[in-house]
Amino acid sequence: MEQSIMYRIMLYPFNKDYEPVVRHQNLLNNSYITGLVSPRGWGLEHTQIECTTEIMRVSCDYKEALSNCSAVWFIEDSNLTLPESLLKNRLEEAIQNGKKIIYTRYRNKEELNRMAQIIPSDLNITRLIMHHENTNHEMFTDMAPIVQEPMNPDKKVYEQVNQKQVNQEQVNQRQVNQNQVNQNQVNQNQVNQNQVNQNQVNQNQMVQEHKAQVQKIKEPNICYDINTPVIAVLGAYQGTDKYEIQLALRNELLEKGYQVSSISSRRDSSILGLHPFPEFMYADTINEADKIVRYNHYIKQIELTENPEVIIIGVPGGAIPFDQYNHNNFGILTYEISRAVNCDCGIMALPYFSLQVDNNYDKIAKEIYNRFRISIDYFHISAITEDITQDSFVKSFITLDRTFIRKKIGTFGYDNVYDFTDRTTITEIADKIIDQLSENCSDLPL
Repeated sequence: MEQSIMYRIMLYPFNKDYEPVVRHQNLLNNSYITGLVSPRGWGLEHTQIECTTEIMRVSCDYKEALSNCSAVWFIEDSNLTLPESLLKNRLEEAIQNGKKIIYTRYRNKEELNRMAQIIPSDLNITRLIMHHENTNHEMFTDMAPIVQEPMNPDKKVYEQVNQKQVNQEQVNQRQVNQNQVNQNQVNQNQVNQNQVNQNQVNQNQMVQEHKAQVQKIKEPNICYDINTPVIAVLGAYQGTDKYEIQLALRNELLEKGYQVSSISSRRDSSILGLHPFPEFMYADTINEADKIVRYNHYIKQIELTENPEVIIIGVPGGAIPFDQYNHNNFGILTYEISRAVNCDCGIMALPYFSLQVDNNYDKIAKEIYNRFRISIDYFHISAITEDITQDSFVKSFITLDRTFIRKKIGTFGYDNVYDFTDRTTITEIADKIIDQLSENCSDLPL
């Protein structure tokens, strides 16, 4: 099947928003990244990005990178916009060279439709390579109420207890076999086989009951309880590494053996195994109350379908207004998500504040809780700070060195402020989150 093919992927037009994808490309569906190409004039040529096993460099040579890949992933723009004429030329060049196409530039619907007409169906692997389909406005509206749905069993403890029981039963069986006649051995084997058959029947029955829950008569105005622990990742403003945190934490928990479901703050994350942020949350034709209910249904269906041990939710945009001019849409998306899902752990991404008076993280956590009912347990400081030299109503940020940020974090006097981009740090935080959720929800999977 074509899904099993390992693709060598080039990203175009590469920008800083996709650095997390490069760093965590092990989450890609049986593929890896061979090239990062940015248009000339974007100022990214020769930029180095450290991955797990190598350092990748950004190039402006599209033709050379094209010769070294088997697929081109056309990604969203960031601060700078790629002219459609250049996009079309690059797309046609890739098609002429027989390259597979992954196209996830969803923001501009008109451009998306025009480019879709150009891509031959046999070269378009966007759907094939995705772990999850993107969502539309009509999905997740026909779920039924789940009455007293049992919480997920403690999978790891359950497996350990089962294994101990199996080992003990094996020892006991050996002793019985030594003292019983052949007929008893036959009888015991028959009993064991009956137990196995009954267990299989019980398991099949549980699966059928689970499917039936998803198929019940619709109750579109009900918000369901989410019984799985939920980690929310939100940011004060755009560009504060929320996506990096989501991928790093997902990667770490998966490596520790946990079943993780992730709902991204972005719409093009399916290729990395995350569910995309649903399109209906941006729809002008759906009122805000319906969006809350639909998002709750979206999460509930994922919980029922995947049976995760933990859910990571990325919240798009900024959570709080900067000022009356830069209001981050007043954190409306954060509010809607916080009403749709109760969060058990909160992570807040912030820029670096140069003034010490702004580094009052207890005050920030209190403000977030008062606004959204989300308890902020951990803070991430991104390597950006406000550009105070700009005389403009529109806020802008400048990039700082991460080594500088890590040194500064040590002077803040808080034990819950980190740089999540550090691999050692993310391992430590993942362990703390597991312990925290285990204490708060002793009967839940963690």
